[in-house]
Amino acid sequence: MPSKFHQFANLPFELRLKIWNHALQPIGPSRPRAHFFSVTNYEEDGDALKKLRVQCHLGSDCEINHGTTYCLAAPKFGDSHSWINNNPSAYLLDYGMWNACHESREVIEKHYKMNYWTAKLRQGRSSINDNQPMGACVPFIYPHSGGSCCFAIHPNRDLVCIQPVNASTVGFYRENPLFIEDFCMVDYMTGMRGFPNLALEYDPSWCDGLDEAMQPKVLFEEMSPRGLFVRIIVWMVKNYYSPNLKMLYLIDYNLKRDTPENSHAFMLSKKRKVFSGIDRRFVEASPNSRCYSNTWSRSALEFVDNIAGLLSGINCLGHTCEPEFGCNGCDMHGSWSTYNPWRRVRVLECEEAE
Repeated sequence: MPSKFHQFANLPFELRLKIWNHALQPIGPSRPRAHFFSVTNYEEDGDALKKLRVQCHLGSDCEINHGTTYCLAAPKFGDSHSWINNNPSAYLLDYGMWNACHESREVIEKHYKMNYWTAKLRQGRSSINDNQPMGACVPFIYPHSGGSCCFAIHPNRDLVCIQPVNASTVGFYRENPLFIEDFCMVDYMTGMRGFPNLALEYDPSWCDGLDEAMQPKVLFEEMSPRGLFVRIIVWMVKNYYSPNLKMLYLIDYNLKRDTPENSHAFMLSKKRKVFSGIDRRFVEASPNSRCYSNTWSRSALEFVDNIAGLLSGINCLGHTCEPEFGCNGCDMHGSWSTYNPWRRVRVLECEEAE
């Protein structure tokens, strides 16, 4: 008996709804995701990424100042910035559902409880004592020639990796070098807490010259991604009780375990953090050098170890009694453990998704 083809639009609504729900990606506290953005200081970096910036979902209804200096934009994997090309970000898993048609968008908006969280953003909650659920959802939009695209992230549990367009224009001697205050989607006034799980992409060149940089202040003032890393560490020390950044991660694409093993079993046995992208995942590495003897040299693990060594003893990273934001040194013997980066930094290795 010949089969009969039915166009999707002609299927009963109930059947279409089942298909749309089946197409949804699973979300939950046990499956945190990884997302990548560029960060641009458009007052100094120019308007090259103007058409690739993300905006607040509320648009003109947002009562928080939109980024006065910094903006999130499309990441760069390859020769140019793009939302699509080589982008491993998990937010693209929902791209089709957001943009296929009005019906699919309604399904995914309900899936993410977008009306509820958009209302929360519109209401605003300024108390820093508000409990923030892990399921808090932030909607983003970015314009394009056909209108606008939308995606959502869960900032309280997902990993957000930032790629500074120009490290020399990002957060130098600012009271908050994380520039989160310019992102209205996660501003305190909307009841959010920034990005608690923030990441930078590590490069082996960060190890260059560490034996010559005997004073942490040299690294602090360095206009480079490495210098930005140190400045974030300073800020985390001086704002220890601040809820807006729990952990800083370094993604090391070259780091590999010596003995391949089932990564799911590895994660469960060691209770490591795992953040999922489209075709890969980012697994918290063990600080034990014996697990990575083949790739330990010039790795992010070795780099953080070396930074920890630089912060020990006299002239360590700074002191929390100093009111100004800076790296002035401290003459208190034994206080270096306060500034040990391993208290606030973790390394992520990248592996193919199973």
